[in-house]
Amino acid sequence: MDEKLILKRPDSQQAIAPMNRYEIADKPGRKRGRLVLSALFLGALGSVFGSKEGESEPAKPDPNPEPVGPGQPSEVLDMSGALGAIEDAAAYVQGLLQDLAFPDEALPSKLGRLRSSVRLAFDEGLPTTDLIDERPYKTSARPANDNGPQGFDFPGLASFGSSPSGRVEDDDADDDDGSPGGGDDDDDDEPGGPGGPGDGDDDDGSARSNRLPVVTGRNVLANGLMNLSAVILLNDLLANTVDPDGDRLSIANLTVSNGSIRAYGEGMWLYTPERGDLGEVTFTYSVSDGTGRTVNGALMTLMDWPANEIRGTEGDDVMRGTPQKDIIAALGGDDIVYGRESDDTILGGTGNDTLIGGDGNDTLYGEAGNDRLYGGRGNDILFGGMGDDHLYGEEGDDILLGEAGDDYLSGGAGNDRLFGEEGTDVIDGDAGNDLVDGGAGNDRLTGGSGDDTVLAGTGDDIIVTGLTADETRSASPPASDGDDHYSGGEGHDTLDASSAQETVVIDLVAGTATGAEIGSDTIESIENVIGGSGDDRITGDENCNTLIGNDGNDVIAGNAGDDTLIGGNGDDVVSGGAGNDTIVVVAFDGSGDADDDGNDSYSGGDGIDTLDLSALVQAVLADMDAGIAEGDEIGEDRIEDFEIIVGGRGSDRISGSRGDDMLFGGNGDDRLRGRDGDDVLVGGAGDDELKGEDGNDTFVVVLLPGTDDGDDTIDGGDGVDRYDASAATQAVVIDLDRGVATGVEIGNDSLSSVETAIGGKGNDIIVASNAVNVLAGGAGADIFVFRSLAALANGGEGRDEIRDFQVGDRIDLSKIAEAIGGLAFAPFADDGSPTPVNRITFYHETFSDSERTVVRAVIDLERDEDLEFLIAGRHALTEQDFILAAIETAAEQQRDAV
Repeated sequence: MDEKLILKRPDSQQAIAPMNRYEIADKPGRKRGRLVLSALFLGALGSVFGSKEGESEPAKPDPNPEPVGPGQPSEVLDMSGALGAIEDAAAYVQGLLQDLAFPDEALPSKLGRLRSSVRLAFDEGLPTTDLIDERPYKTSARPANDNGPQGFDFPGLASFGSSPSGRVEDDDADDDDGSPGGGDDDDDDEPGGPGGPGDGDDDDGSARSNRLPVVTGRNVLANGLMNLSAVILLNDLLANTVDPDGDRLSIANLTVSNGSIRAYGEGMWLYTPERGDLGEVTFTYSVSDGTGRTVNGALMTLMDWPANEIRGTEGDDVMRGTPQKDIIAALGGDDIVYGRESDDTILGGTGNDTLIGGDGNDTLYGEAGNDRLYGGRGNDILFGGMGDDHLYGEEGDDILLGEAGDDYLSGGAGNDRLFGEEGTDVIDGDAGNDLVDGGAGNDRLTGGSGDDTVLAGTGDDIIVTGLTADETRSASPPASDGDDHYSGGEGHDTLDASSAQETVVIDLVAGTATGAEIGSDTIESIENVIGGSGDDRITGDENCNTLIGNDGNDVIAGNAGDDTLIGGNGDDVVSGGAGNDTIVVVAFDGSGDADDDGNDSYSGGDGIDTLDLSALVQAVLADMDAGIAEGDEIGEDRIEDFEIIVGGRGSDRISGSRGDDMLFGGNGDDRLRGRDGDDVLVGGAGDDELKGEDGNDTFVVVLLPGTDDGDDTIDGGDGVDRYDASAATQAVVIDLDRGVATGVEIGNDSLSSVETAIGGKGNDIIVASNAVNVLAGGAGADIFVFRSLAALANGGEGRDEIRDFQVGDRIDLSKIAEAIGGLAFAPFADDGSPTPVNRITFYHETFSDSERTVVRAVIDLERDEDLEFLIAGRHALTEQDFILAAIETAAEQQRDAV
């Protein structure tokens, strides 16, 4: 039964290659021949030396004799008589060899052939026999080298016409070229042994010292294949070694630069490379002639396997590669492809494919479709292609490119490079020192543990720093996520440190972010920051920043720019600095019954700053003049330097300062108080109470989906105050004379001390009061109503003005006409002739800021009771622009109802 050599494959399967079998027959006949042969030679030699009995023993030769020059006497022993007897004995021995020493049954008629440099390669699972050097082997009683067992050795290439070295065969084999004291064996290409009359050039018959083997160059072995063992033979290693004395050579101390080598029989070694190794391998060993040693070496180049080409179909395929390098084209359909070992190339084609690289340095192309790519072990390259793809680099230093679509990229272990490119991507570098590049789109980027470089690219991106949930839950969580570099690039980008449990210090001016869990990071082009659960210190720069402290007692400074600042839970200190800043107070759980978020200190700083309480559920009390903001959800906060306060969903009480403030009630039945200054008050949903007090205040109606903004009570107080319904899209009636404002969207509001009215986008009716009014109808066909002469006279305080009279709008003077016995329109006369009484006419007047059209009502001939009002701009009025009689139309009925 043949022995088998088991070779380890990358996929842990076994590839079996036949091992050369060498049968060494025990030949008792040959042993008997050797005894006879020895007796014959001893007899011949005895007869020669016996003839010299009685003669004096010659002097022993000098170990280092001087050469004998011409004409000088020689002391060399005369052996001419003895050689004849030896030659006769040798002829007799040769005859015996044919019949006695090697009978037919002891050895085959043809010697077997032996591979020198076995290279095991596989084609469809079978080993090939390429690149072999066949030479005969022969038995030997002594080992050919000191690394293997005794039993046989290998001849040099001299047996086939060229000798790479000195003699490496056993010196008592029957095809030896000479022996000590022997003569020529009729082979003129081999020297005789020392002391005989052979034809070797160096053999002068005198004793001399041993010469070491000569190395003529390093041996170059046949190429090997990656992950595949190779057999190396003795003659491979002695190919460039020559022994000047023709001594038998052996190998000792054989080592290799990488991989392992071991003896594998007489004159054979099995080399196993390291897994995945390619390139040059160096073997080092010493060559011995039995007396001394010489160092030599050999080179082998490990080559990669040629790729196997595998093609799928246009359907949904399930494909599996080979242990060697594969090129797999899945083509159409939703395919599943597993590359297995080696460096594979997999192309998914169209469809939603799942590509698994397995071991090796793989290249995966998802191509069209929503694909899933898994690199596996090795340094892989993954291309997502078109579609919303998921790419997982897994172990190794991988390169992942999401390309088009909204992709998810995970680098896994190793120093990876991840590129999101187009789309809104989520990229996680995971462990290792990674490069993460978001590319275009609003991406979410995480470097993971290791010293990462994160480039957000274009878009409003989020860069996550700190340990992830998976890392903190691991058996051995890292101390921090490494010392990273974060660059936001274009867009409004955010650094998210919300996972940090301990203090972080983030300074956008200095470009640093430090903390026990986030390491020592450098940052640039970051506009927004989210803190963690510790007592954080966050500082903005000159840009418009959004800074969020989250839990803990945080210190947040917006610096320059229009910033949005959120302290979060804890006793925070928040300052806006320069710019128009917004400080947001947040009830994080939104339940309305949570504990307060701490006793905070809020400072708006320079600019027009806003305290935003809109996220609160329960009622709050905020007073700018007193500098307080209190509530069950927000605690007892100190406030200063705010110009705007926005209430929440409760019934809030909000009071302004002595300056120009903006107060928004939000939902609930709110009470807003402007105090001094020209304030803007917005009640919002609910039945609100709004008081302007001193200053020229504005009361704004806002639209709310599905409902009106409530029935509000509005008191303008001192100054010229305004009711603004410009947000309304449907018709409203604003009657300043009777102090009401009604409409589907605005509810039924009560007005007091309001002098100015602004309509919305519908066909509105606006009625003047006895005060000096400023009226604006907005879009739509609006009607401006003056009910009485007193509404035009205004107590002598001034003239009313219509600010936006346009085509379709009309002026209703029908009540005045009814009171004085009628009115008629008289065109503008530029000849200076007097206008008759009870007429409406107009002229133009230039003011310092603009030109206006003056409408005059001529009441009597003395002209002392004439009344006027203004229309902004220059208008050529006609009779169609006025309503001078009480015509019972639908529009008039609506007006009369007012």
